Amino acid sequence: MKKYAKQLKEYNKIDFDPEDILAEMSRLKGHRRKPISVALEEDIVKNIKSMALKKGIPYQVLIRLLIVDGVRRLKAA
Repeated sequence: MKKYAKQLKEYNKIDFDPEDILAEMSRLKGHRRKPISVALEEDIVKNIKSMALKKGIPYQVLIRLLIVDGVRRLKAA
């Protein structure tokens, strides 16, 4: 039976340290990234923006971190 990421219990708690995020942003500044487009529901975007504001980071960075974290967890599964 397949397990989808949204069903994984590990996603009930995701915690990122804003200082680590900002340090990582500085370290990766100038690295090549591939721009993509993802259509998300408005309420998801509002929630992400709200969480990013509370953590003091740009919401695009939070989205990138969530994707990277999800890929790492799926690889490990």
